[in-house]
Amino acid sequence: MLRDNLEQLLEEIGRLDPPAESTTWDASTFDRFNKRLMTILDGAADRLGGFRDRLEVRKGLQALYNRVDDIEPAVAREIWREQYGFYPQLIDEICRCMGDEQSSVVTFSLTVAELLYLLRLLIDKGIVRTDALRPIFEFFSDHVQTRQGRKLSFASLQKKYSRVEPATKQRVKRLLLDLAMHIDTT
Repeated sequence: MLRDNLEQLLEEIGRLDPPAESTTWDASTFDRFNKRLMTILDGAADRLGGFRDRLEVRKGLQALYNRVDDIEPAVAREIWREQYGFYPQLIDEICRCMGDEQSSVVTFSLTVAELLYLLRLLIDKGIVRTDALRPIFEFFSDHVQTRQGRKLSFASLQKKYSRVEPATKQRVKRLLLDLAMHIDTT
């Protein structure tokens, strides 16, 4: 749960557009990040107390910026970049601190569609035997991410499993041919 909340916040931060050339300092975005991250950290305070202290220091620094009346746009952009960079770094450290077998992930250098089609082929040929896809999808949604670093959602896996586009079939076919050629060379 903690890791999921952190990953959701990290995705939100990743979708944030950098400031325009004429941007002035605006703390509302970072106030929102601080509030969300505080809520997450409150839920795991015993284990993560040191991270909470670092966030408090960061909030103090941001409060200093708020007291400055006139920050030039170039300086405001640099402050913004530095503040923005703090969150992914802290979240990564928290995730590593919380990392255990349950939250470990495997990264596939495939798209979701390619991974699911490959799984489908393995099931169709009897290499993977299962009575239901649910346990596989649950495992994938908990422990697998794509090359873009995105975790897989259970609902998305269910939707994409049956829909296979011709381009996906061709990419998986090339992958399998490459693997076969690799067998010949090793």
